Amino acid sequence: MAHIEHEQSSLHAAVYQAVEASIALQRCLPAAQAHVQRALVQLRGSKADPEAVRQLESMSVHLHQLTAAAMRPEGDTCEAATRQLSLLAEQWMARLPMQ
Repeated sequence: MAHIEHEQSSLHAAVYQAVEASIALQRCLPAAQAHVQRALVQLRGSKADPEAVRQLESMSVHLHQLTAAAMRPEGDTCEAATRQLSLLAEQWMARLPMQ
């Protein structure tokens, strides 16, 4: 059981760190999308936490929006995407069980 909790903590931390790096640079880093997609595969396979899957799907959408915003810099699309990603990252870490 401790091994599973450690895996979940590592999964949460990896996603959070990668998304935070994208937020800081205001661009979608390939590592962020890779960590989110890897976590989605793991959590969808387990069917244990549908809310976590929903959060990861939202992160993926906003990472794509950040990529699109970088291609057309006019407007506040980049700022809106980073704001949403920041909120999602906070919510993601809030789901991590405290020990």
